[in-house]
Amino acid sequence: AKVSLGFLSEIERGQKEASSELLKAITIALEIPLSQVVSQAANVLAKVEQAEQSVVVKLPVKNQERAA
Repeated sequence: AKVSLGFLSEIERGQKEASSELLKAITIALEIPLSQVVSQAANVLAKVEQAEQSVVVKLPVKNQERAA
């Protein structure tokens, strides 16, 4: 995805926000559809709004080790 591992780590920890362009590049690197990520995020957000609690989102990543 042409971004440093440190920056990806900050995104994962919620310290930085990914732009839509970076999010698209990450999903391409991980070989998962952006629509799937957005759909899952929407479903999780709906659950959070209903339960008013934090929920962890797990993305479907292939078992292959890839540099993002």
